[in-house]
Amino acid sequence: MSDLRDKLGDHAFRYYDLWHTIKNNWQDSIVMSIAIILFLFSLFFFLSNDRPKEKMYDCSISEISPDYPIEVKEACRKIRTEQLSQKQ
Repeated sequence: MSDLRDKLGDHAFRYYDLWHTIKNNWQDSIVMSIAIILFLFSLFFFLSNDRPKEKMYDCSISEISPDYPIEVKEACRKIRTEQLSQKQ
């Protein structure tokens, strides 16, 4: 090996050595790659899956917010009138 290191030089020998390590351990590399891909996929799935299914709106700002849909504004008005009629 030191003969080869002298011929190639230190920098080239490192790449040569790395290539032979990968070449000899390609099955381990494939298994590790699959494990990393599965881990990232499961991480993405679990982190994206716990989002709430229903959207919550704050009715106290429904009249002044341009981002609220008209249906939500009407539902908030209905809730407010029901609350006011129950107080009386």
